[in-house]
Amino acid sequence: MEYLVSLLRQLMRILAVPMEKPPMFGSFHIACALLLCVTAPAAGYALRRKTDAQRLRVIHAAGWILLAGEILKQLFLFFIVEHELYNWWWFPFQLCSMPMYLSILLPHLENRDGVIVFLTSYCLIAAVLALIYPQDMLREYVFLTGHAFVWHGIMLVIAFTLLFGHMVRFENRNFVQAFLLFLFLAGIAECINIYGYHHTVIPGTYPNMFYITPYYKNTQPVFRRVADTCGILPADILYLLTLSAGSFLLFLAEKRLS
Repeated sequence: MEYLVSLLRQLMRILAVPMEKPPMFGSFHIACALLLCVTAPAAGYALRRKTDAQRLRVIHAAGWILLAGEILKQLFLFFIVEHELYNWWWFPFQLCSMPMYLSILLPHLENRDGVIVFLTSYCLIAAVLALIYPQDMLREYVFLTGHAFVWHGIMLVIAFTLLFGHMVRFENRNFVQAFLLFLFLAGIAECINIYGYHHTVIPGTYPNMFYITPYYKNTQPVFRRVADTCGILPADILYLLTLSAGSFLLFLAEKRLS
């Protein structure tokens, strides 16, 4: 066991190539965002002639790639960034983490319509917003920054593969299922926030899954102002409702364009 830990520690040190943290809206950010916004839809479009079964296998594989990348990221954070302590902030249960879990499960689901709508609405809008405002994606290490952009690029590929493959059934009941799934996942996220807050290993570091921790103000633009004015709970509720409203509008736009 000690040998394995030593081997992982050395591997992470090899990956620990530092970089100057790129600024938001700088040339690096804009170039990466534009590249992904072109290549991801192109990849999804290229898969349009495949069968549903073939596209599901691609999405399933994408989920496993995300999982492998997340495991590597967690090891990197543990050994390099946090000096072998666990920081609950990095727990993989943000909205942008959901494609990892759902893509692995998708081929095994009998009724997958709600999950597909979730991936092409909630997750798609989350990926786009993250690329527009990548505050938590631009880091001081090449690996972490690269991982973040590749991750969101894969999210886009998954969504556009489903959209261009006409695998989305645009029925309101399917969006209702996606909305209920979102609320369910947000509930799990809040449980993690509460548990992590009371079981933190590093003082002053707490989880903020889905950005709705009940212990401090929402960190997202606009909603932090709402939290300053109205309090944490109203800001978090408004944040969830706004995400849902935006996802529903995107769902309607996709329906019209399909």
